[in-house]
Order: sequence, then C-alpha cells, then structure tokens
Amino acid sequence: MIRFILLCGVVALMSYGMYSILRLSPFFYIIEEKNAVFVYPFRDWIQHPFAYFWQNLRALVDWLVAYMGLPLILLAVGSLFLKKTLIKEKILLIVWFVVPFIALALFGKTLYPRYIFFMTLSLLPLIAYSIYILYRRLKEKPYLRLFFIVLAIFYSFVSSILILADFKNAPIPSADKSQYLTGWPSGVGIPETINFFQQKAKKGEIFIGTEGTFGLLPFAYELYFVKNKNITVKGYWPIGPEIDPELVKMSLSKPTYMVFYQDCVPCEAKGIAPSTWPLKKIMQIPKVEKNTYLTVYQVLPQ
Repeated sequence: MIRFILLCGVVALMSYGMYSILRLSPFFYIIEEKNAVFVYPFRDWIQHPFAYFWQNLRALVDWLVAYMGLPLILLAVGSLFLKKTLIKEKILLIVWFVVPFIALALFGKTLYPRYIFFMTLSLLPLIAYSIYILYRRLKEKPYLRLFFIVLAIFYSFVSSILILADFKNAPIPSADKSQYLTGWPSGVGIPETINFFQQKAKKGEIFIGTEGTFGLLPFAYELYFVKNKNITVKGYWPIGPEIDPELVKMSLSKPTYMVFYQDCVPCEAKGIAPSTWPLKKIMQIPKVEKNTYLTVYQVLPQ
C-alpha cells in the first residue's frame, strides 16, 4: 500500500509538472475561465454544495444506462457476487468508477454525456469477468448460454448499428444527439460551405467572418484553410444589432462573407443573421432541429 501511495505521488508530480508548462503562455488564465463554465470553482460550490447534486446525478445515471445498457451494468455489479475471488481488485475498479462519478455530480456545472466515458473503462474488466464466469457455468446448457450472450450484447449491438446507419434515431442521449447532428453545435453544413469557399478563393482573396470565436467556428474553417493564402478567417462575438465595422471595411476590398450557425440576442433564429445587417444570403443549410440553420451571407459593400 505504501509503495502504491508513493507511486501515485510520483504520477501526480509528473502530471502537475507537465501541466505547469502551460503557465508559460500569456493566455494561461483562460484555462481557469473555461473550466468555470463546466465545473463550479470551490469558492462557488461551497455556497451551494448539494443544490445541483441530485439533478446532476440523475442525468449521469440516465446517460450511463443509455450508453452501456442495463444488462452490462448488472453484469458489472454482479461480478462482486458471482464468485468470491479477487474482491479487493473488484472493489478497486468500482471505486475508480464511483469516485469521479460522484465528484462530477457534486461539482458539475455544464454536463455532457461524454464526460463519463473514461469512468466506464474501469467497469469493462468487471463485465468481462461476469461474462466469463456465467459462460463457464452454462457449459452444459448451450441454448441458455447462447441466450445469455445475445442478451448481454444485444443492446450495444443495436445501438452501434443505428449510430452507423441511422444516427438520428439511435438510442443515445438527446444532449449528445444535439451536439453531433441535430442542434446548432453539430457540423451539418460545414462540408458544403467549405466547398463553396474553396471555389471562391480560386478567383482571389476572400474574408470569412464567423458567428462565435470558439468551438465549431471559426476552428473548422481554420483547420481546412490554414494553408490557403487566399482565405482569411476571423470569429466575431458577441453579435449585436449593428455589423462590425471591420466587416464593412473588408467588403470594400475583397468578397467578404459572414457565417451564422448559433443563437444570439438580435437573431431571429439559430443561424439567422440580424435583419439590420447589410447582408445578402448566399446559401442556407437546415439542421434537424427546428429553426436551426447554417447560413452563409455576403457582406454588401457600404
């Protein structure tokens, strides 16, 4: 045990030392600001330690069941009772899951299902152990063994097929479905607009403004156009009722476009520009969610 604690200390020192390299950046303070969006800082959490615990815990449990399926969860728990061996190892694996799971419920501010992925990895050995024990015990009952195997993998198998073939109807949490496909954070429409801008850039320099300075845009365009010298990309936020003067200035010297894809106070819908901006709609791609679009506008020279 002492050796284990010492090794944990070495790992902690190494990880903190690597993390400290980030302090060399003048933008290190942004990390803390961004963390505060998703996790309550201790100074805020202490004022309401259990105010959001139960609703966070319910959401995390729902997401766990949605992704793993009840049969696999029961197999993980059942590993403690199927055979009274390796008890310490089993408890350690469960602790590795439970501690971060409860901590996230306590401190979580803005949660998404993907946050629980790393926690579930410690449950996989327990699930595999239960399957192995039950498979051996049913050696003399081949039909029951087959039924058990189908029951264990059926939910995961169907979910995987639907994710590949019909993602819209896949049995995954709505929070993830919105992020990946239906809602404004999804990348629906990005390939079409990339092709459009690539064609325009063949004729000369263009300027692309994006709604937002973080996330899908402008980063998606920056990744695709980083080597294209004819394309300049810049994000703008917040979006107000008046167009940014820089966009107007750019429109006088080169084709200037503005891409809207999320919600803002003066916008009529997600992905729709304020009506007060001097813009011409070029293309609009609807997303699955109602009144949600990715829209490309051209800034009209003033």
